[in-house]
Amino acid sequence: MDFLEALKAGVNRENPDVEWLVPLLEAGAAEEPHLFDSADGLRAKTMGGAVHLRGLIEFSNYCRKNCRYCGLRRENHKLARYRLTRQEMMEAAVHAERIGYKTVVLQSGEDLHFSAGSMADIIREIKSRTELAITLSLGERDKATYSMWRKAGADRYLLRIETTDRAIFESLHPDDDLAKESAAFWY
Repeated sequence: MDFLEALKAGVNRENPDVEWLVPLLEAGAAEEPHLFDSADGLRAKTMGGAVHLRGLIEFSNYCRKNCRYCGLRRENHKLARYRLTRQEMMEAAVHAERIGYKTVVLQSGEDLHFSAGSMADIIREIKSRTELAITLSLGERDKATYSMWRKAGADRYLLRIETTDRAIFESLHPDDDLAKESAAFWY
């Protein structure tokens, strides 16, 4: 599939197979303006021209991972660590709604202090006290945990994947295995 065919497939979502992404990801300088224009057109068609603000609630900067690029990594001993209490998270969410936000993002390092069940309880409480949409960004968890949080009322999950290049991955993630990570995400 060439670049223009891939661009059309992506914009029209004609092909559910991910192979159409390859020519787009390999786009060079000559194709980039077409790629950016198409992406902006799809954004405008899908979302309109409005700006959507999301209130970010960074509730913990503890992390079990040691990713070399990240300031939250567990071996960064210079970082002053914190965890918000459940009450502080509730107050932040209620305040966000009061000042006009429609969505909050609950974000932290991969802090297992907040169990799957306790996060589900927090999600349910925010949903019971507000009309906010909730996006979570809490790192890599298992499918059962993602499912529990969805059932509790989470609307979206933001999962960051920096690279699938094995050499780059291994240099950035000394305590992870790309093959294991890939298998976990593509179910």
